[in-house]
Amino acid sequence: ELAQAFRVAGMSFDAKTVGEVFDKADTDQSGTIDFKEFLKLSDILSGRVKAPVAPPPRDDAQTAALRKAFKTYDKDSSGSITKIELAQAFR
Repeated sequence: ELAQAFRVAGMSFDAKTVGEVFDKADTDQSGTIDFKEFLKLSDILSGRVKAPVAPPPRDDAQTAALRKAFKTYDKDSSGSITKIELAQAFR
């Protein structure tokens, strides 16, 4: 799970930070995050976005793990995650 992995690494996110990151990842400004935007969210949170050199592409196992996390957070199975669902994931 994405949130658990960050907690284990000693990283925690308050509601304000989750909201700010959500807004950065919600590139189409729909108020929800689809899977493509979720990948961007994971890049922002993991620091891949700030890397001085482009990070290597994700392998199939990494993408599958992120898809599993996405489905876990998408509580209503709508195919997107709301800000509330994301905040609940980081509690």
